[in-house]
Amino acid sequence: MQGANLQNNLYNPDRMNNKQVVINDIPKQVNVITQKNFVHGLQNARSILSDLERSIQKSHSYERRLLKCRSQHSHSHSEDGSRDGGVEREKESCARTETANASRSQVDVGESWSTMSIVCLQYQYEELSKRYEALLRAYDERCSALSARDEALQRLRQRVEAAQAHCASANKALLTVGEKYLKLRRRGHAQRAIYREQIKYLQEALRGMLRVASGARLELDAELARKMAAERDATQAVLLAEVCEYSLCY
Repeated sequence: MQGANLQNNLYNPDRMNNKQVVINDIPKQVNVITQKNFVHGLQNARSILSDLERSIQKSHSYERRLLKCRSQHSHSHSEDGSRDGGVEREKESCARTETANASRSQVDVGESWSTMSIVCLQYQYEELSKRYEALLRAYDERCSALSARDEALQRLRQRVEAAQAHCASANKALLTVGEKYLKLRRRGHAQRAIYREQIKYLQEALRGMLRVASGARLELDAELARKMAAERDATQAVLLAEVCEYSLCY
């Protein structure tokens, strides 16, 4: 009966110091670990209480058997006389007193063991509560760290998106500049071809002009030489000589 009362008192909220455990506020893995530890503690306590209850029941059984044996022994020797009967009654009284003392001592031992088991359970519960609070603090710290990391990732994501938009704009501008460059390059090639044709034409014209000028120069030189040879007037001859020298300078 005492073991059953102790097992019933284990689930009394008043013995738990009115501490409530909120399981839904922690992650599933921490939940499972805490529940397993608590269940293992309860199972150990139940095992201890069951052992104590069996020990008490065995003690009561031994007491009943001892009393039964003593009563049978005293009944079988009751015909030995009043003197022996008085001695036997005295022995039986002493035996009953010793049995009662032994029973009380065993009950006291059982109660002391029950009290110790309750104290152990209370200590284990306090340890589990401390570990649970430490896990909650660690969970809060991890949540704060995760929140800070999420914020940093969000900022980095925004910066990446802004950089991506800037790169897209720069790429578009580069494509526009490239198209303009190719257009100007094609136009430059076309104009260069036109200019080459014009230069070629001008070079041919210049060569023609040089040929004409060279021919005219030769004709002029021949005409001057002929006139100088045919001139009889000294003044005219000097003038023609100066014209020849002047034409040779060019």
